[in-house]
Amino acid sequence: MSSHNYAREIVDEHWNIDARFAKVVEAAFPSKQFSLALHGTSVALVFQDTLTAGEVATLDTVVSDHVALFDLLPEYKLEKQHVIDARTTELLFQGFTYGGKVLSLSISAQSYWTNLYQARNIMAAAGLFPLTINTLNDLDTYVVVSVADAEGLYQTALGTMTSRLASGTALKSQVRAAATKAEVDAVVDNR
Repeated sequence: MSSHNYAREIVDEHWNIDARFAKVVEAAFPSKQFSLALHGTSVALVFQDTLTAGEVATLDTVVSDHVALFDLLPEYKLEKQHVIDARTTELLFQGFTYGGKVLSLSISAQSYWTNLYQARNIMAAAGLFPLTINTLNDLDTYVVVSVADAEGLYQTALGTMTSRLASGTALKSQVRAAATKAEVDAVVDNR
C-alpha cells in the first residue's frame, strides 16, 4: 500500500459506505481531498496528500467509530422498540373509560368484549340484559343495559386499543427510520 492510501478490513455485513461516512471523514479532515470505494470487505480511502502517522491514527478512530455505530444500531433500535412495546402494553392495561367507569383491556377482557359484541343480539333475544360487569379495580360495576350499550362499550374499547397501538406503531416507525443512535434517542415516548 502506498503512503497516500488508507485501507481497512470491515467484517460486519451491516456496515456500508454512504454519504454519512463521507461527511464524517470530511469533518475529520476538512482540508484533505479524498475518494472512497468499497472492495469486497475492505474500504479504501485515497487521499490526494500523504497522511501523517497522526492522521492515520485519527482516521482509524473515525472508521472504528462509524463501524461501531452500524454494528450496534440494529440492536439499539430493537431495545428502543421493546421499551415502546412495554409502554404500549402498560397503557392497554390501564383500561378504558365507558359510561364514567374504567373497564379492563387485559387480554381476557379484550376477548370478553369481542364475545359480548358478537353475541349481543342473541343475548338480547334471550333476555340476558341487563348484564353487570366489574370495573378495572373491582371496586365498582357497570351495567350493560341493551344491545346499543354493548355496541358502544365494544366500539369504545376497540377505539382505545387501536389508538394506543397506533401511537406505539408511529413511534416504532420513527425508530426504524433512524440512521444513528442519536436519532433513535430523539424518539421520545411521552404517551
